[in-house]
Amino acid sequence: MTSATTNPTLETRLKNAETARDSYNQQLKTEQETFLNKLNEMQAQIAEQKKARDLADQGKSQVVKTHEEETNTLRNDIAEERRSLAELQTAKEELEAKFESFRKKSNQDITELRLLNKGLTQALESARRETFETPKGQVVRIDAVTRKVWINRGKKDGLRERTTFSVYDKTHSGVGRSAAAGTKGPQDVKGSIEVTRVDENMAEARIVTEDLNRPMTSGDPIYTPLWSPGRGEAFSFVGHLDIDKDGKEDFDLLLEMVTNTGATIDNLVNQRGQLFQNGKLTENGEPKITEQTKFLVKGRIPEMADAKDKDEQAEILRMNELMSSLEKQAYERGVRIISLSDFLSFVGYVPQKRLFVPGQPYTLRSGSRNASVDKQARVLQGGETSGAFSETKKPKPNSFSGGETSKSR
Repeated sequence: MTSATTNPTLETRLKNAETARDSYNQQLKTEQETFLNKLNEMQAQIAEQKKARDLADQGKSQVVKTHEEETNTLRNDIAEERRSLAELQTAKEELEAKFESFRKKSNQDITELRLLNKGLTQALESARRETFETPKGQVVRIDAVTRKVWINRGKKDGLRERTTFSVYDKTHSGVGRSAAAGTKGPQDVKGSIEVTRVDENMAEARIVTEDLNRPMTSGDPIYTPLWSPGRGEAFSFVGHLDIDKDGKEDFDLLLEMVTNTGATIDNLVNQRGQLFQNGKLTENGEPKITEQTKFLVKGRIPEMADAKDKDEQAEILRMNELMSSLEKQAYERGVRIISLSDFLSFVGYVPQKRLFVPGQPYTLRSGSRNASVDKQARVLQGGETSGAFSETKKPKPNSFSGGETSKSR
């Protein structure tokens, strides 16, 4: 009973166990298949990733290779450029050396030619005293009783009162010629006149000086370098400018003489070695002769032996340096160099006594007065500053003439 009962129970349990086993086996098989599927998927993904990585590595290698090739090419180009630059630098240095040698030789040739030109010009002027100047008008009528003349220039030509002219013979050998050696002035000048009244087409002038053996006549040509019909002139001055021969500078006279006619002074070098350009003091500047410069006028040039101390020696040295620069430019540009005495003869200047008293109006050569000349004359005496021929700082007494005091005229 017990055995029979037991056996069915065991069988049942066995069957249940087998059923469970089969279920587990089926479940295991399913899990294995799922695992294998997942494994295959993962292997496929790994393969794709490996393929992508291989492709990326291949591209990276190509990029690295290309970069290295480009870098090597660039290095080679740089090396080639450096070689070319070195060759160019060597060629440049060779050319610079050749140019410097050529420049030195050219400068030497130019200096020699300039000296030759200067010598020939001076010899020609000394031998022939030629000039390219032309008369500025002529005398048309004379009144011997009142000592007045009338000339064929007037307001339409820009003529101003107090302009002075030298009067020449009709048969002159050329106006504006330098004086012959050993003579007082140009041989063809017979006198001088000063304009006192200007009309539209004619001007009245007084006779300032006249050679009684050669009286002025109608038709005599007149000349001055300070004035030309319809245009202004410019002049350069250098040296000790003693116009009335009293041993002192005459900047007031020079200013009046030049500005009365509308002319200008583009360069002025005084005996202290100071350079004034168009009325302004130029510190450590250099003079400049231009195509507008009419003449370079030379006054007395002090000698180094005249210097009393080192300061005066430095002033004389500076003045000579500036004069050399002016002369060099004048020869290069065809500007005539004339003496102060010839300049005065050309403009018809005649010394007249005048008196300047500080604080009172200044009497001009013609007897009239001019406020601007008054002011500039006071500047020359050290009384005040001015835009013309004045320093920017407060000037010393008569700073243009080296500190000298005023003189009576």
